[in-house]
Amino acid sequence: MKRSATVSTVVTAWFLTGTLAIMLVGCSAWKQSIADAVTAARTAATESVSLSELARVSDSSDLLRALRNAPRPGELSVEEKQFLANANAVVKYWSQAKQTLGLADTAAASIPDEAVTLVGAAFLKNPSDAFRTRMDDLAGKMITGMVCSAANDMLASGEKQRLANVQPAYEQGMGTTFESMEAYLSQQLTYFGYDLAEVEQVVDVPKVVSASLSKAKEYVAAAGGIIQAPDWQTQRAYFYYLKLCVVPKAA
Repeated sequence: MKRSATVSTVVTAWFLTGTLAIMLVGCSAWKQSIADAVTAARTAATESVSLSELARVSDSSDLLRALRNAPRPGELSVEEKQFLANANAVVKYWSQAKQTLGLADTAAASIPDEAVTLVGAAFLKNPSDAFRTRMDDLAGKMITGMVCSAANDMLASGEKQRLANVQPAYEQGMGTTFESMEAYLSQQLTYFGYDLAEVEQVVDVPKVVSASLSKAKEYVAAAGGIIQAPDWQTQRAYFYYLKLCVVPKAA
């Protein structure tokens, strides 16, 4: 007799969305531990805005540990094999989410250096150290601002609602077009006391804006697409935005 037929009897199963998030009454311990781990993974994916929780769940350690305790395939019913296949699909979901969080980390680390490079290529004459630093900072803010604005536009309505109360870590309102970003840069330079006519003698402002846009689009590409689980899905931009564009909550 198959092991699965002797170790448990499923009395009742409540399927929250048709496949995975279930409560099994009178079932074997391995099934219940997998079901519990999947429920936790689904809750984190569909409700959490905590980076620390997402980072923990993205390792899938609880689910992987539970899966290791499952019987061999030859001891499983067809339904149990599908149950395990769906659980493994959740592991894959979190692997992709973790990869996206890593890409956002890379962007956060790289953007300041990218800004320095593109600004340096746009100077028409040697600037003062203070002006160089200011331009580097503004170019970095433009790149981050466009990436985050574009990522926000990619979010599903429910994801936007979930993030409604988080604090953005980027300057909003600069837009994602050449014209809007050029206007932002001019406004910022004026705010910091620079004469725009004099600025144009030192740096090619349109070149800075154009290069910032091009660089931002490279990062935006990494935020596109959907991460699919058996009974839910998440815009990849959600994890990217949460990592790059939101001030982390205090632990």
